Amino acid sequence: GEEAAGLYDTCSRTDPALTAAAFGLARCRLAAGDRAGAVAALARVPDSAAQAGEARLAAVRALTGGQPAEADLRRAADLLAALARDDVARHEAEATLALEAARQVEAGSLSANGAPLLGVAVSSRAMRQRAEAALRACARLSGGDGARIAFVDRANQVRPRTLV
Repeated sequence: GEEAAGLYDTCSRTDPALTAAAFGLARCRLAAGDRAGAVAALARVPDSAAQAGEARLAAVRALTGGQPAEADLRRAADLLAALARDDVARHEAEATLALEAARQVEAGSLSANGAPLLGVAVSSRAMRQRAEAALRACARLSGGDGARIAFVDRANQVRPRTLV
């Protein structure tokens, strides 16, 4: 609870090299419903740390979970753009972000007239295409037939509907 968060906070501020403390604080903040606090805790992980990429990816997950605001989606997209990784975790986070944006556009809570997101126009179709591409990248990078098939199935489910 809050006592653990306080201890993690103290450790993380005292020695930023103790990256486990930043991750612990982020988990406590998320459990308390404090998305911004979790992201701030993960930002304490220095870029030079071995876990920096995992911290940025965890921040993306925190920003895209639940009912994210448009600002959260945009911040998550910026964090993803700065991640120089080509792995399943990164592409899966991108698919989650794109699908959440598509869901919000379809629900009318995210304007399709805004600035691009993930490098494409904010529309249901473009976001679904981006999610499909990310899931196909996951399939390409996954380490087994079962996982590959599951990612392809997910990609086929999220692709925008086409009329032939």
